[in-house]
Amino acid sequence: MTLPLRAFDADCPGSADGIQAVDSCAADMRHAPEDFAVGDKIRILSGPFAEFVTRIDRIDPERRLTVLLDLLGGPTKVVLPAEGVIRQD
Repeated sequence: MTLPLRAFDADCPGSADGIQAVDSCAADMRHAPEDFAVGDKIRILSGPFAEFVTRIDRIDPERRLTVLLDLLGGPTKVVLPAEGVIRQD
């Protein structure tokens, strides 16, 4: 089963001026597929799997990353937009 996710499902944290926090959060979410390679360790930023850490299984030409998440005791393919993840060191 493959579950698609949208990049901006979760709200960015707020701040006193609001705009700076949104700009900062949006900048964190801008990554081109060229920034990633199969096997890279990434952290999901938004959606129901936010904060999950996994490795990239596949990258398609439409800026989507396929990862495997351990859900309900087994691996499940999840397709994510490149903008919704960051590289985890």
